[in-house]
Amino acid sequence: MDPGEDLFKSVSIYIQPLIMPFTGACIPGRKLFVDVYGNYHACERVNSSFPIGNVNDGLNFEKISKLIVGYLRSMDKCPSCKVSRKCTYCYQNFMTDNGFSPSSTVCENIESIKKASFARSFNIAEIYPEFVEESNYKHKNIKKYYGDDRNVFQT
Repeated sequence: MDPGEDLFKSVSIYIQPLIMPFTGACIPGRKLFVDVYGNYHACERVNSSFPIGNVNDGLNFEKISKLIVGYLRSMDKCPSCKVSRKCTYCYQNFMTDNGFSPSSTVCENIESIKKASFARSFNIAEIYPEFVEESNYKHKNIKKYYGDDRNVFQT
């Protein structure tokens, strides 16, 4: 994992959609991947065991429903996970040819990994504040409109 991976990723203040409350998974059908045989998949990263339709018949909402329900049933650890709002895991991380692996197995060390990543990110920001200031586009825009007065950035 890149030490600065979490440095520029934001934490969502919004509640996840009820249909996908925990992880960074797409809502199947909102995004599509079409394979060379004309089959629709939730995205380009999932295996071919879970097609959700095809170019001839369109989206199969029953398959989409089964995919979402199976996925959510496997999210046994997510309700108590302290980093679920920063989770980038999706179907691909949990899929097997027969269904989904439980999040308690897949995400066994995710909290400690994310905490370490956050710590490394903040360490980089403390040692090299100019890196954060120059790389953060939102910060640049604030500087552009309000000047370089450091007091503007204090909360």
